[in-house]
Amino acid sequence: DPAPGWVTLRFSPDGQWLYADYRWDGRRDAAAVWEFRDGKLGRKIDLEHFCVFSPDSRLIAGAKPDGSIGVYELASGRQIKHFGKGKGVSNVLFQPAGRELAAILRPDRRTIAVFDLETEKEIVPRLVHDQPVVDVAWSGDGRLLAAASEDQRIYVYDRVQSRLQSVLEGHCALGNIIK
Repeated sequence: DPAPGWVTLRFSPDGQWLYADYRWDGRRDAAAVWEFRDGKLGRKIDLEHFCVFSPDSRLIAGAKPDGSIGVYELASGRQIKHFGKGKGVSNVLFQPAGRELAAILRPDRRTIAVFDLETEKEIVPRLVHDQPVVDVAWSGDGRLLAAASEDQRIYVYDRVQSRLQSVLEGHCALGNIIK
């Protein structure tokens, strides 16, 4: 088998899980998470899509191939939530308290939605951009949500007041992301 063209690795916040996703040219991408205890890899959970860890390391969530959101319990490996059907989700990110998910929506990646994990509903007005969004990040207190756009700007939203707080100029190119 050919080597993947791109591999992303990420430890869970508690260091007990190791996530890897693999991207190949002309082949279906893959992802997996391994239990990591006492310096050794243990049980492996294969995933059908790319995922991110919850802040408490109990859950992993991601955009499923059908554009919905899948949330998995790591202890059991079971999918415990499946929502956002028909929304066209392409990426998700847990809010620092772990109660919300920010999601970049397809087909054009110009819209961000914020979902309540408990109710599975959108909880703030959608944030719409003129150009595609390439990444999002929450502030540590979960109040601010930043979105890097292909228009070479970073938009910072006050999530609590549902308004644009500031626009940062100078984000000049797409590149590698290291987390």
